[in-house]
Amino acid sequence: MPRADIIFKTAHLLTVFAAVFVVFITGLLYPTRCRAQITAAAREFGLEPELVFAVVATESGFDSRAVSRAGACGLMQLMPDTFSFAAGRVGGLTDIFDVRSNLRAGCWYLKYLLGRFPKRHALAAYNAGEGRVREWIDAGLEEYPFPETELYVKRVERAVSVYRYKL
Repeated sequence: MPRADIIFKTAHLLTVFAAVFVVFITGLLYPTRCRAQITAAAREFGLEPELVFAVVATESGFDSRAVSRAGACGLMQLMPDTFSFAAGRVGGLTDIFDVRSNLRAGCWYLKYLLGRFPKRHALAAYNAGEGRVREWIDAGLEEYPFPETELYVKRVERAVSVYRYKL
């Protein structure tokens, strides 16, 4: 077999391997579990499904029983007070750990924040709290004083771009 053929076939195999590897790793890092429920909740509240997937992936890693050190619960990592706030405005929310209820409450809350802030600040408010972000804006801060919040926003934005491709 001529040397050029060997090089071509090797390059082709490496390209195929790399593509399969990327798809595999992307599936691990950016899963699409609960696809029907996430898509339904996103559409109910006029959100892009890729944004909701990104928030769920970043917040809980798709663990519906997740509880943070701060006490945030479920797929969308809602604080109990935030869940109650949403429940007072959205019917049929039963349990913070119920996938459908958590998604609907989280999507309602995200839409609520997007109605009050530009997208980047809304994501920061989802992470750090609405009042805190309002204080930062009122103080004229151009960067978030909490590195965790800046990192969170960047992770969600990166995940949105991946989910936009995947979905």
